[in-house]
Amino acid sequence: MEKRQLRLAIREFVETMYMAGDLTAAASPMRAVEGTRAHKGVQAGRGDNYSAEVSVSFSISGKYIELQLFGRIDGLTVDESGVTIEEIKSVRGFAWREGFEGVEVHWAQAKAYAAIYCREFGVETITVELVYYDLQHGREHRFPRKFDAGELMEWLTALCERYLNNADREEERLLESSRVIRGMGFPYERIRPGQQEMMAAVYDAVQQRGFLYVCAPTGIGKTMGALFPAVKAMADGHCRKLFYLAARNPVKTVAEDSFKTLVARGFALRGITMTAKDRLCPMPEGTPCRPEDCPRAKGFYDRLFQALDEVPPVGLMGRRDVEKLAAKHSLCPHELGLFIAEISDVVICDYNNAFDPRVRFKRFFERGGDYMLLVDEAHNLVDRGRDMFSAELSETSLRAFIDALPLFLTEGMAEIGDAAKRLLDQLLELAPALEGAEGQEAALEAVPDALMDAAEEFEGAAEPALAWADAVDAGKELLDLYFLVHFFRAMHKEAGEDYRVMLHGQTGALDLVLRCIDPARNLKEAMKRIRGAVFFSATLTPFQYYSRLTGTDGDASFLSLPSPFPHENLKVLALGIETTYARREQTLGRLVDALSAMVAARSGNYLIFFPSYQYMRMAHELFLKKNASVFAPMQSSGMSERERKEFLGYFDAGHEGGMAAFAVMGGIFGEGIDLAGDRVIGVAIVGVGMPQLCLERNLIQQYHDGRDEPGYDYSYAIPGFNRVMQAVGRLIRNDTDRGIVLLIDRRFGWQKYMEMMPEWWQPISEAAGAADVARAAGRFWEE
Repeated sequence: MEKRQLRLAIREFVETMYMAGDLTAAASPMRAVEGTRAHKGVQAGRGDNYSAEVSVSFSISGKYIELQLFGRIDGLTVDESGVTIEEIKSVRGFAWREGFEGVEVHWAQAKAYAAIYCREFGVETITVELVYYDLQHGREHRFPRKFDAGELMEWLTALCERYLNNADREEERLLESSRVIRGMGFPYERIRPGQQEMMAAVYDAVQQRGFLYVCAPTGIGKTMGALFPAVKAMADGHCRKLFYLAARNPVKTVAEDSFKTLVARGFALRGITMTAKDRLCPMPEGTPCRPEDCPRAKGFYDRLFQALDEVPPVGLMGRRDVEKLAAKHSLCPHELGLFIAEISDVVICDYNNAFDPRVRFKRFFERGGDYMLLVDEAHNLVDRGRDMFSAELSETSLRAFIDALPLFLTEGMAEIGDAAKRLLDQLLELAPALEGAEGQEAALEAVPDALMDAAEEFEGAAEPALAWADAVDAGKELLDLYFLVHFFRAMHKEAGEDYRVMLHGQTGALDLVLRCIDPARNLKEAMKRIRGAVFFSATLTPFQYYSRLTGTDGDASFLSLPSPFPHENLKVLALGIETTYARREQTLGRLVDALSAMVAARSGNYLIFFPSYQYMRMAHELFLKKNASVFAPMQSSGMSERERKEFLGYFDAGHEGGMAAFAVMGGIFGEGIDLAGDRVIGVAIVGVGMPQLCLERNLIQQYHDGRDEPGYDYSYAIPGFNRVMQAVGRLIRNDTDRGIVLLIDRRFGWQKYMEMMPEWWQPISEAAGAADVARAAGRFWEE
């Protein structure tokens, strides 16, 4: 059998093999840029016999794996005194302690380079120097040692063999798992209509390293239709790992259930559901993630591998499982979950974990890998992408840190505090731009250079306090502000024509926003680091819009599936009255009469969606006057989890006189809730779902118009109609459901909206008023 080639950078290899002690924060990317500059500065000052960035490589085989190590020696000197290699590490504000002779993992990296160089060039003895360059004080600290080449190679070989033993054991598990899965069939007795076609397309996408968009209406079985063929393709060797991405926790639950079904049917799979770090953290809120503050970080790596040995080879590690294992071994549950993800076949997680530069799983998505993404409810990815790649500077965060300064009496905080105050002053100088601006928001041409200089100054002043825990007790306020400023600088560096600068807020809460208005470029960069992706949703049309804005334009395949349910079970009516803001009061009576007629045609539960809370409250008040016997609960803004559950509970109870629940389109009840059977028998949609007119949406429209793209459609019409389709999707959840949909707005008769309507809505009946609604609904229920 041909062995799998596994290429690893030497630094990554030794860091894996020398994991021990405490869990500490990684250096920032900005620090890495400074380190690169420092390396070049140190290298430039060496003599004529000095060579920089000398490439080396080494291969060694195990039972199933051929390990290929590669890297570059920072500096090599060959002269009459012998051979010397140096490994340069940049630090900032390092607290040099007596007896310090270098960090063990740094010595391991340098020794690996030395062993490989000696073997390649027949060198018998070699000098290795660790060079620590202090960025803050501009000084070098050198630590030389002499080594025997034979002893170095013996050490490196033993290290590689230890690594290969673990890698071979995991490879053996994967081979056995694949053998079992290849012999397994579909886990259910019946394949639903359309599901077979979807599964074939998904398998092909994984096999061909492609991108696939699937519009699959409710009832096809999208989750299993994506997961089962992807698992089969993985078992056939077409990818190494699957990431099931969800926009919301209820979708994760559905994915978990499908995974558990596969395992229960005999599929030898290991999986994990990842949970946000702040939701998992067992420490009191505000506890810094530092060994001196958190016992779960202290000695983390000394206890990690015993915990990993207890992870079952088959099954799903859910949130509670991870928390229980972490508590048993006193480990950070989030970090433990990341290590479990490394040895898992399927990882169920959030969109952010794959794409968001702030929280994506760097071990997977920084360097990339042979991974396939299954993106559920993919219609959410466009707006989520805009959010993930946007950054802001907040007056609130700056003031929180400045106000907390008196709590920190350590010497190092004065400089940081002064830098924060200068940054706040620069932000406040922008406030006049809001004078006279509509909606307390304004667009700026660019971020002022003076403000960016102040941001750089603050980050440079703050980093030593965060890089070395014993330098200063920084506090959560500094940490929050540091990452806010750091991300703003990082995004400012990357921003192009697909960004706009916005200022919004009011006195005491000014925000400078670097807004990503087209996420395609950033998402496309992320897609380059994976094998491919399957995007699926019940509302994923027009395909061109989604493929264009999610970064796969021109490289994707498309599949649109019909509803698996009988068409005669759904009745769609369109009532062409004006619902725009300017005409709402004039048409309110006709609107409520039509809603009343729909509800009166048959007693049951109805959902009525509005474009805004204000419009909903207007209609609700009049509806109650005309329908006193109908129970009419109304969604409120900012509902708690308990209030949401109570609202959904109304659909499980019987209501004499029927129920008409009022909700807002695009909100928490507009998608992702399952109201099968008689829990809801009718849905009314008031308006075409357009997002509220605002500066950001106008900027998006102008941007796409400037690219000869349909700006209005991309900014308003398509996102709005997606809300409509999602709301309609709360009806007809299985093949025995029957229900009626009432579309209320003159614009539903426009060509652009008719073209977006799915085939399974047809035929659509037009109604002139409440009498037509009553007759059509009556005939439908009689049939």
